[in-house]
Amino acid sequence: REKHGDARWIPSGTLALGQALVMAGRSAEAVEHLRAAVEQARAAGLRPQRVEQAETWLRRAEAG
Repeated sequence: REKHGDARWIPSGTLALGQALVMAGRSAEAVEHLRAAVEQARAAGLRPQRVEQAETWLRRAEAG
């Protein structure tokens, strides 16, 4: 996604990786990726719903 040069694509890839880690029970690793996804989504100016989705998954990972 980075290779294509559209910063809006990067947060969704990072989010997907974080989601997969949550589902695999690897919460500590998931938190790192999901925090990055939230920051990337905000920096890319994505819609509030997209940012909220990443924040929701981050809370889920932080809850363990």
